[in-house]
Amino acid sequence: MKFNLAVFLIICPLFLFGQSNSSLDVSIKGFRSYRNLAPLDSDPITTAIISNRDAEEPILGYGFGLHFNQRLFSNLFLRVGFGYSSIGYKFFQEDVLFPDRIDSSGTITPSNESIDVTLVSKYNLLELPLALRFEIGKGKVRPFAEAGVIPMIYLSTRKKQISDEETLNSSSTSTDSFVNSIHLMGKVSVGVHADLTESLSLFIQPYLRGQFNALTEGSVRESLQDYGLEIGIRKNL
Repeated sequence: MKFNLAVFLIICPLFLFGQSNSSLDVSIKGFRSYRNLAPLDSDPITTAIISNRDAEEPILGYGFGLHFNQRLFSNLFLRVGFGYSSIGYKFFQEDVLFPDRIDSSGTITPSNESIDVTLVSKYNLLELPLALRFEIGKGKVRPFAEAGVIPMIYLSTRKKQISDEETLNSSSTSTDSFVNSIHLMGKVSVGVHADLTESLSLFIQPYLRGQFNALTEGSVRESLQDYGLEIGIRKNL
């Protein structure tokens, strides 16, 4: 009995440390993002702002990241790192009449000239993700589930105005003072991890993210959400 216990105590650490306990991964992601609006009071102006939500649509976004992975237990890993995402939404307005088309007498030039305009807002964010990943099984192809939080630092906002008339199109990037500097998102995902070689692997994971805190301060609570697909390469250290 003592001999069997001694053998177990010797073999167990060798088995654990014989596995790769840490790794680095680089990933890219594509997603659809949108904005949620919720009223914080019953003011008519607030109600009008919320009603415009029907005119907003999701937009395509992208991101990338570099992460460090550490084995905590046999199938449980901690994933930390940094990344970048461009998350936003678009707003469609019909029959927009621009002020520069109205002269001093109030005449519209050219007459009855109004156009449809799409306004796009994208928020550039630095990500500092923290997540736990649980892998199922020991084979070369392993499904997994991952969940965590992502503190984000606001960098800038890119705004675009798009219409059929090129002279009215515009694009600008600036830092908005009314946007909160720090944001917090939650993330859940499931995926598949496949070993390519002894030290290199590929992973693919659909995911869903939602913002916990408000994007801006005001009578309307704004928050960002996105869902998409993350693909990456992981290298054992």
